[in-house]
Amino acid sequence: MKFVRLFTIGAALTTLSSAAIPLGTRAQPQTMPSESATSPEAGVAATSTGIAYPEKASKGRQAEIKDELPPAKPSQAEKERLAQLKFAVDPRVQIQKYLSTLKFAKGRPILSRGTVSYIESDALNSLFPTSVFYVLRFPQWPLAIEPPQPLGNNNIFVISKESKALNLVTDSNKELCKQFLIAKLPHTASDEKAIQAVKAALVLFKELSQDGMFTFESEAKSLYANKSAGSIRAGGKLGVIPQGGNFGTLGVSMTFDTQGALSSVIVEENLQQGMRPICQSTKLLDPDPIVRKMAEQDILIMGSSAKEYLDWQRTQVTPELRQAIDKVWQKIVKEGR
Repeated sequence: MKFVRLFTIGAALTTLSSAAIPLGTRAQPQTMPSESATSPEAGVAATSTGIAYPEKASKGRQAEIKDELPPAKPSQAEKERLAQLKFAVDPRVQIQKYLSTLKFAKGRPILSRGTVSYIESDALNSLFPTSVFYVLRFPQWPLAIEPPQPLGNNNIFVISKESKALNLVTDSNKELCKQFLIAKLPHTASDEKAIQAVKAALVLFKELSQDGMFTFESEAKSLYANKSAGSIRAGGKLGVIPQGGNFGTLGVSMTFDTQGALSSVIVEENLQQGMRPICQSTKLLDPDPIVRKMAEQDILIMGSSAKEYLDWQRTQVTPELRQAIDKVWQKIVKEGR
């Protein structure tokens, strides 16, 4: 994870860490050997299993990839927060301007696979009254996205009303998120404020640990704060809802000195990944009925957490395979998975 201070939009960056971002391994979807056929969409070649490969179009010239973030879908909470703070420049515009300063690989859909979401948190709003938080997430499944440095898979932007500067915290080095909290968190003199700080920290570390497939339980029952000799020790824990093989916990403990300043942050992460998308949807029309059944079963186990993956896959395949994906999704909805 990296913490980057941008003093002006498009200006030089001051990076607090230059640790390399771990990159996932790219792999192409596996398909059964078959002859290629042309799909109803112009210029798209597809195998008999229904997987479309636009870059292998048999007719016509390949369309130029326009790599940009999907249209914004602000939540009601985001709209209300921005109306309250009255930013001179929309924070999403500031994020776009920053991204335009980075060198994205040409011909690869990277930005178009990303999503920018407003982080809704009463604790963050209370502790950082003039700032807003957004997360830019790139999917890790079925193929890892490789954004340019200093970006990682999960990127939190902290945007202050008073400044054009952006704070960027990424997932490649969580120590820098601790440094951000130690540097920016207001002094805390009460147990109530300490617990608020724990809630805020859990929100940030949860976003940095998310691979798009985890669902976390509320931290309410785990929160605590103890004052001793003028200092405060507080903490809390998020549990993973055991679904699709996912399980584990994410815990945070924080120590505030006698002056109320945050002096240390300890994160205990024990997250176990369950079933993940590895192009199971591309096997729903496989010639082998056993393969088809296994693919459907995997998707059903992942349930609603696989929606983003399925939505993206629908844009990559032929109408026949799209219908098969829709059929499985309808089953997920009907069965409440």
